[in-house]
This record gives sequence, structure tokens and C-alpha cells, in this order.
Amino acid sequence: MQSTKNLLESKIIISKDIVSRPVQKEEVILHLESGTYFGLNQVGTQIWELIKKGTPVKKIITTLVQDYQIGKQKAETDVLSLLKVLKKNNLISFQ
Repeated sequence: MQSTKNLLESKIIISKDIVSRPVQKEEVILHLESGTYFGLNQVGTQIWELIKKGTPVKKIITTLVQDYQIGKQKAETDVLSLLKVLKKNNLISFQ
């Protein structure tokens, strides 16, 4: 896995083997190859939407700090944690 500094500078690529759809205020993601479903809560859905728009990791963190009035360190930890889970499940990759 890349270092935190490298992750902050990385571009996030959504895997082509997935389909995602909003369901109420959450996002449901289906990994087509494995047939596994993933659900994101409201904050995770916001992060996912930013990823789909090509938003850099640093900007995602800044957006969460502003929108939820949380500390930068908390936002960074939470975003990187989610990104690592998404990567582990082959939903995204880093470039």
C-alpha cells in the first residue's frame, strides 16, 4: 500500500467492473466480477460522488472539513480509511 503522502497526491480511478446507484441518501456499489454489494452511508456517498467527479484526495478532505466542520486530521483519517477499504475490495485504484 502507498504511503499516506502518496495517497494524498494520487488520482483515484474507479474500477470498470463496478456499477453504483444512489438509494435514498446512500450509495450501493456492485462489484460485477465478484457479485459483491457494498453500501456507503451518507458521508461515504459524498466521498464516492467526489471520486466520480475526479476530485483529488486532498480536495475531498478539504470538502469534508468544510461541510462537517471537523478537523483536517479526522477528515484525512476517515477518507484514507474508506479509500483503503475500496482499494482492498477492487472498487478503486490509485494512479
